[in-house]
Amino acid sequence: MNYYLPNFRPTDPREKRLQRALEILPGALTWGTFIALAILAFVSPWAMAIFVILFCLYWLLRVLYYAGLMLAAYGRLRRERGIDWFSRAKGVCNLPSYVDELETELALSEADSRRLRGTRRKAARQSATMFRRHLEEVRRLQSQRVEIKPWDSVYHLIVLCTYKEDYDVLETSIAALTKSNFPSEKMIFVLAAEEREGAPALEKARRLEGKFGSQFHGFITTVHPADLPGEVRGKAPNTTWAARQAKDWLDARGIAYSDVVMTVLDADTCVEADYFACLTYQYITRPNRLRCSYQPLPMYHNNIWDAPLFSRMAATITSCWQLVQNTRPDLLVTFSNYAVPFQALVDVDFWPTDIISEDAVIFYRCLMRYSGDYEVVPMFVAVKMDANLSRTYFQTLKSLYQQMRRWAWGAENVPLLIRGLLRNPAMPLRTKIRRTLQLMEVHYTWATAAVILTAFVWVPIWAGGAFRHEILSHNLPIVTGAIFQVGFVGMVISAFLGIALMPPRPAHQPWYRWIWMATQWFLAPIYYLVLASIPAVDAQTRLMFGRYLNYVVTDKHRVKPMEKPVAPTPEFAAQP
Repeated sequence: MNYYLPNFRPTDPREKRLQRALEILPGALTWGTFIALAILAFVSPWAMAIFVILFCLYWLLRVLYYAGLMLAAYGRLRRERGIDWFSRAKGVCNLPSYVDELETELALSEADSRRLRGTRRKAARQSATMFRRHLEEVRRLQSQRVEIKPWDSVYHLIVLCTYKEDYDVLETSIAALTKSNFPSEKMIFVLAAEEREGAPALEKARRLEGKFGSQFHGFITTVHPADLPGEVRGKAPNTTWAARQAKDWLDARGIAYSDVVMTVLDADTCVEADYFACLTYQYITRPNRLRCSYQPLPMYHNNIWDAPLFSRMAATITSCWQLVQNTRPDLLVTFSNYAVPFQALVDVDFWPTDIISEDAVIFYRCLMRYSGDYEVVPMFVAVKMDANLSRTYFQTLKSLYQQMRRWAWGAENVPLLIRGLLRNPAMPLRTKIRRTLQLMEVHYTWATAAVILTAFVWVPIWAGGAFRHEILSHNLPIVTGAIFQVGFVGMVISAFLGIALMPPRPAHQPWYRWIWMATQWFLAPIYYLVLASIPAVDAQTRLMFGRYLNYVVTDKHRVKPMEKPVAPTPEFAAQP
């Protein structure tokens, strides 16, 4: 047994007992907190009130800290949107001449910033700042003697998993790939279908290959067999099956694994035009490129204007949260859509097929395989997906709850990570502790924070008996209310960034739709309780009692078909 890469359902009796004990841990901490606080409210209301105040202060500092990170991330996103990543990828392949070129461009921009006036002067200053930063980065690559990999040696393997999605959804996602500012002849596309879908899956694959097959270096359709032994129904088994089929395809053509970067996409994902150029630049300039995953910014914006209230809030909050995560690369893990070097995937034998939450687990799998020498590189390029939208409001709420519970089911990574780290003597102890505490803290606060802030904050007054007549009892609502008012600043910043990041209003939506977009944030406390904490408590409780979750595909209904991307320019057209 490879203890570095443990399975979710081990067969060894000792491993099964350890796995089961660790599955209980997240739920036990959550329910232990709720029970302890309820008891404390009756036994010592004074101590409970102090705890509530301290927790509110902790929450306030956390909100303000994340608000600052969101602003910093938004600023970087705006700066990097104007970067020509493909030119940078080509330029760094010849560093000496590229440095001279950048120095010339910088001198011209600085001269313009002194000569011009008004908005043109501001644009020249911004351009000079961009060239200066990039020049410093290139000089650092030069001084460190980083071995730059030729950009045209890189192939992008794109795996898009599908199960019962409409043809229009798949067509829009694949069409976005052909719009890329990167040669499509360097892309290998894999449509990963499920045998359980039956004949409609093959028919959609045939139509899509007929329309887009000639625009890629390769177009592969894989069909994941149904109900293989040791597999759960979910995205991870399908992705692993598709990756192994792609491995055989690469072997047959003699393409080295180190030349391939695999991007995993959801069926509704539309990548921005700069995504592959940015990914190529990041990959070829990293000295440890084979020990990195690459994380873009997931934005749930494809149908955001058509989504109902709580679905919009979930989409906006998740997008803002990933902005925060991308500013902390030391704690970043892969989420939703991401890229992994194919060599690393081969080394860890791809995704485990007995697990639901496949996105983060591939990072932890690589972290254990390389004994901590693995990281996630943030990319400030967006990949856009659908917000939850079913055919009725009730179905949308149900689908949204199931999605949030599936994400919270990531608590199943806790036993996998701990089991792997316990048996890896080569990994630094500091890395083990930091990664374990980070994962535990995320799932613990996810489940408990909103419940404590909305329910337990009033328990000392309600259950305190004589405590109700003490000064602290009377001042508790005043103190917590003042803390919440200061924390309101974080909500305002989130609302501002959520609106600023949204795509333009489509023609079929009235202008006053903006009002709902802004005022929805007043319902944020209800959202965090009902559609964040409760699904997390649900997931952890199921894991604690061994009631394992089944994968439920999110409904991807659209009110109106999305505008089809324009055809690629001749420079990037696929070769016949």
